[in-house]
Amino acid sequence: MGRVARRSWGDRGPGTSRVAAGVGVAVTICILRTACGGGETSDGDDAPSAAASAEGLPRAVCALLDRLDQVEEAFEAPEVYALDEPALADALAERREVLAELVEETPGELKILLEERTSAQAAVDEAMLDTWDEDRARLAEEHNDAWIDAVVGDELTRGDGGEIDLADYWRATRVGYERLVVGCRAPELVDGPEQETSQDPPPGQLVFFRPEGGDTGGGGTGQVVVANERGTNEHELEIAEIPGANDDPREWAPTGWLDPSPAPDHHLLVNVRAGDEYAMVEVSLAGRIVDFVQRSREGPIMCPGWDTQGEHVLALYDSNHADERHVEVLDLTRATPSGPAPLPFATAGCSDFITQNRIVVSHAARDIDDERAVWTVGIDGSDPQELYRADECTTQVGSVDPAGTRVALVQACDDPLDNGVVVVDLASGEAQRVVTGNAALPKWSPDGEWLVFGFSPLGEGFRLGTWMARLDGRQLRQVLEPPAWFPAWLPPA
Repeated sequence: MGRVARRSWGDRGPGTSRVAAGVGVAVTICILRTACGGGETSDGDDAPSAAASAEGLPRAVCALLDRLDQVEEAFEAPEVYALDEPALADALAERREVLAELVEETPGELKILLEERTSAQAAVDEAMLDTWDEDRARLAEEHNDAWIDAVVGDELTRGDGGEIDLADYWRATRVGYERLVVGCRAPELVDGPEQETSQDPPPGQLVFFRPEGGDTGGGGTGQVVVANERGTNEHELEIAEIPGANDDPREWAPTGWLDPSPAPDHHLLVNVRAGDEYAMVEVSLAGRIVDFVQRSREGPIMCPGWDTQGEHVLALYDSNHADERHVEVLDLTRATPSGPAPLPFATAGCSDFITQNRIVVSHAARDIDDERAVWTVGIDGSDPQELYRADECTTQVGSVDPAGTRVALVQACDDPLDNGVVVVDLASGEAQRVVTGNAALPKWSPDGEWLVFGFSPLGEGFRLGTWMARLDGRQLRQVLEPPAWFPAWLPPA
């Protein structure tokens, strides 16, 4: 789910209010004819196209989408840092004008979504102007939703005094923009990806997180659920301390983010919360808390990843500020102190072990103002090597395959049509796309031939279900209806 995108088409995927793994939704001008539904381009090789296929949106709508993409360029970093308040006000006003025209031209349900976003935009823009400075610009670039929360909290109102629901605002901005892009540039995806079920997946168990009430904002609690590889025979794990282990046991509620142990017992690492205290716990498949790996009143750490021996865990300490994020190494044996890994990065995202001594790290940069990329590096910080970079994309490591030769990650890009699950060869850096859409935390099947991941097709928001596919993208199918996040695949019991 990478950082929230730097443009104001925000995102509220699971955990994205805190985790640099959400999914970015900033936009890229559509230049190539094939990316715009196959229609004719305007005069000049660099002119964006206003064409859509017969099954797509009207040409007038697509022309406005191209114009909106051009307007949005003003809000990209580092350009946005250089804007003074009058210049920012002009850019914001131009965007509102384009949004208003889109509302007039767009038909059906999409029109309603655009109206939801547009009705709130003036108040959002006013709050942005009232608080504008370079520090705010950087926070907006790193975590657009966090900036809005920091500036206006839950008290944003329209000109008529009506309160603006920020969750609805983020949903309308994201879903509305994705439907515009799909309708104008990839109408073949309007009905979602084609599913295929001619092959059976390998046997096993799926374990996943189901948030309370279908929450899509992240930060809430829910249940850890176990099902078979077909997504049936579900049962919830009742997370509880071992009787007698604590004189005053607390009721711990899962908050998501889980990873199975490589040991035969298949214990799970699960993030939990009790009141104002957070913890990462090791849990048996019976639901008993075997060990407290980390406890904190400052907030949880995310993206747990077990090493091949089941002795150490990598996790991400997240922050609204990129230069405060770092990878933690947690020693389950207690032989060495747990703490930040000595990595040569000014900021980093989710990570996983390749071997006992080498890891792969996503969304990392040597300098805070550098472009982010996927790197491999020694656990002691030695021999950092850039592995994979996708232009205008945020990446998040899901997991390394059982053989230690490939890493599955998700990318969220300025162009939503580049979003999806990608597998990268750890030796060559060559990438293979598995599926296009909004995705989170892909995990491998025990045989290393399939992936299971949170997913929602473009234009459906970020209410993730659990999907699986083979590495070539074939046999793609939904196995659990949303919300079903952070799935992992266990061998047969």
